[in-house]
Amino acid sequence: MTDCADSPSQLPTGRNGPNETAHRQTTLVMLSDGPAAEVYRPRSNPHPPDDQGNTSSPQLTERTPLILVCEHASNRIPHALGDLGLTTAARTSHVAWDPGAFDVARYLADDLAAPLVFSRFSRLVYDCNRHTQAPDAIPEISESIIIPGNMGLTPDQREARQQEIYQPFCAALDHEINAHLSRGIAPIILTIHSFTPIYHGQRRNVQLGIVHDSDARFADVLLACAVKTTELTCARNEPYSSADGVTHTLRQHAVPHQLLNAMIEIRNDLITSPATMKRMANLLTKIIKKVTSQDLQNPSPVKPFLHRSAS
Repeated sequence: MTDCADSPSQLPTGRNGPNETAHRQTTLVMLSDGPAAEVYRPRSNPHPPDDQGNTSSPQLTERTPLILVCEHASNRIPHALGDLGLTTAARTSHVAWDPGAFDVARYLADDLAAPLVFSRFSRLVYDCNRHTQAPDAIPEISESIIIPGNMGLTPDQREARQQEIYQPFCAALDHEINAHLSRGIAPIILTIHSFTPIYHGQRRNVQLGIVHDSDARFADVLLACAVKTTELTCARNEPYSSADGVTHTLRQHAVPHQLLNAMIEIRNDLITSPATMKRMANLLTKIIKKVTSQDLQNPSPVKPFLHRSAS
């Protein structure tokens, strides 16, 4: 795999059992690449569920348990794809991943005793937060950057990436959700992202975006609390909205269960160092704890489901 200098410095590997990482015979992701998706568990919540969804984790006893998600955690590329024909600058830029998002999410996981499901490969290989039929699930161009390794892929090549990158990620997240639902517990699904301050030459003034799909319950209270308790410039559905296809994870995994959910977008110039990442995580932790202490009227969860492909 292509390991870039700015990749998450402590991306966990090899911590998960068979229920948390999809191991299969592959032609794209080799054993040397590591799993396509993993679940990070903080030290205060180290025990994974068993096959029946039972766990000794204190997380499942919380009134408002949380599952964190980071689809764009890494800019790694499987060995088999080389460097996708990209320069080092392109591979380390925001087009390849969400800089700082994984580190903030990991701090949140530690602070909130929550599992964190994340993809271990670049969104330029396969964007796990896009519908399988979306052109930018495997983009040929991102902003002004051409991705040579994504040009002219055959249907079989596109299918291989879907099966070996996207499906393991979905399976890992489904497993976490099912572990809660099998206990009659409705988790909150919260995805963590970052965005570039300059997009197509235009400066973005928003610093913290709260994004939602059709269910705005959790986003409403998150945004209200963020506006009231921080000095950040906060906005609803900025810099992206569901119309841009960015709420796929929420739509695929949370909405069908009527689970509370939201997507947090952080401007990446605010999280450029361990200190600023931790500061942002501390701020978000306070907001999340404050809003989850309320009666959020989360409906009774539906029955657990088996993993299914996106439609």
